[in-house]
Amino acid sequence: MPRTQSCALWLCTALSGSLAAQDAADSVGLRLGMSEDEVMAALDAYNPDMNITIVESYYSYTDGVEYFATENFLGEIRAGLPNSTSSVSEFIISFTPPEGGKAWAID
Repeated sequence: MPRTQSCALWLCTALSGSLAAQDAADSVGLRLGMSEDEVMAALDAYNPDMNITIVESYYSYTDGVEYFATENFLGEIRAGLPNSTSSVSEFIISFTPPEGGKAWAID
């Protein structure tokens, strides 16, 4: 098998394994693509006493004459451990807009 075909075969094999691992990856039950309800259930299962903060977001735009804004939508869910002295959230889950968004980032 020529070297370029061998390298291409190896690359495809490596990438497919990496993508499968990403699909299965989660953090305390949190996974990309989850709905708000699914995220809240996972956080509750992990620790029902977590401090939850819902962060709403919106888009502003203009037509060149007037300024407009969309309705508020879920932007993030921030979850912190109870009795924590840290001001940094344990988890920050970002959602795609607008309503019915799915988790696209978990920090």
